[in-house]
Amino acid sequence: MRIPCCIAALVLCGASAFARIGETEAQIEKRYGKPTPSSSPTKGYFYRDLFIIVTFDNGVSGIETYEKHDGTSMSAGEIKHLLEANGDGTKWQEPVRNRLEIRYKQKTCFAEYNEITNTLTIADYAALSRINARNPALDLHK
Repeated sequence: MRIPCCIAALVLCGASAFARIGETEAQIEKRYGKPTPSSSPTKGYFYRDLFIIVTFDNGVSGIETYEKHDGTSMSAGEIKHLLEANGDGTKWQEPVRNRLEIRYKQKTCFAEYNEITNTLTIADYAALSRINARNPALDLHK
């Protein structure tokens, strides 16, 4: 009985270690430390074995990209852990594989794991729309 409780506690504590879509810049800095130098709304953070790129929208995290420091691929468990941390309690739909990408969707966010770059990007739909509206050159769907 002790082992399952310990495992559950580690999973819950580990999930809280990752930023959440919608957190403020101050909350993310408290979690990860100072970002790499940048004057743009996109900032990079080194945390544990990850490099995390956060794009802020109206002062809160709208897009987050995770990559391992060593560039190796993420396991299904690591991806699941990051999705749960950013899911705000909402269940993610079954992933859809499209060539070298795996796509995930839920009510307010989507995520994509790129098997070439070994990066997981999680984005809030509304934030992405606002960011694309401010930067039309970035909108790949036009």
